[in-house]
Amino acid sequence: MSYDEEEALQGEFAGAQQMWRSAIKAHRHAPPDAGFSGRLQALSRAAFAESHICMAAHKAGFTWPAAKAEGEQPWELRSDVGRRGPEKLWHDFDTAVATLKRAAADTDLEEVASAFRALAATADKLGDAIVLLGAVNGAKASLVLTVSKSLTTKYKAGDLIKPVAAPLLLVLVVYV
Repeated sequence: MSYDEEEALQGEFAGAQQMWRSAIKAHRHAPPDAGFSGRLQALSRAAFAESHICMAAHKAGFTWPAAKAEGEQPWELRSDVGRRGPEKLWHDFDTAVATLKRAAADTDLEEVASAFRALAATADKLGDAIVLLGAVNGAKASLVLTVSKSLTTKYKAGDLIKPVAAPLLLVLVVYV
C-alpha cells in the first residue's frame, strides 16, 4: 500500500469515527421526541460506515486499536427505559452492542467490522417508523403523522392520516 493510499484510508477512518461519535452524541443529548427514528437511522448509517472502513482497513493489513468501551449507552438506547419498537429487535440490538464491545476490546478489524454491520442492520430496522402525534386545544385538534424515509414507497402519510382525522373532526363538530 502506498503512502497516499494509507493516508486516504486513515482519512476515511477518521471520517467514519466522527460520524459514529456524532450519532452517539445525538442519542445522548436527545429529548424524548419524534426524532428518535431519525437518530436510529443516523446511528445505522454511522455503524455501516464504520463497518465498511474497518473491512477496508482489515484488507489493507491494519489492526484495530483494542480499547475497553467506556461509559454507558445513551439513555434512550438502554434496555431499562421502555424503548419503543419490537422487543425482538431491541434484543438483537442489545446483542449487537455487546458483540461490538467484545470485538472492540480485541484487535481483529474483521470482527469489529462484522459487529458494526450487525448493529447497523438492527438499528436500521428499529429506525423504520410511522409516528402519529395528536393534541386538542379547546375546539381545535392537531394531528401530525410522519413516515420514515425508508417506508415512504409503501406508506403515504396523507393516506394514513385520513381515516384517523375524519372521525376526530366529526367528534369535534358534535361536541363543540
